[in-house]
Amino acid sequence: MVALTRRATLASLAAGIIGVGSAVLLPRIALAKGNIASSPVRLPELRIDTVHLKYSQTSYALETGKYYFWTVSCDGEEEDVGFAAPELFANSWINQIVADDLDIHTSTFSEIVFDDAASFQIQFVPLRPGRFDFYSPGYESHGLKGQVTVD
Repeated sequence: MVALTRRATLASLAAGIIGVGSAVLLPRIALAKGNIASSPVRLPELRIDTVHLKYSQTSYALETGKYYFWTVSCDGEEEDVGFAAPELFANSWINQIVADDLDIHTSTFSEIVFDDAASFQIQFVPLRPGRFDFYSPGYESHGLKGQVTVD
């Protein structure tokens, strides 16, 4: 009778440990309601002025999980001016980049370079909060830099 009680106690304890352990080891399922890539928020356009070396806007405030359309344009007065926000886009889901009639589907990118006057639209969802810099490589010290804050 003592062995049976001990065996029953150990079996019950083992079942509890296995139950708790599997709850910790099993992945948690995140469910989103609706289509996250619908009803985009259109951010104010970022215009790169290469004559005066300034951006039309140097800060943006975004929220995780919202779908954004961000248009970036350049006047084309200076050749080979880029736009980069590598940490922001490494921490975002990018739906696509649209340039004229060209739709580019990519998981990330490091820089887009303007040779002429042009614009493109980045369609993305920030996934992680933080402060992320955007800039024109080589022109940061001249003022072509800004920051996106994601809450």
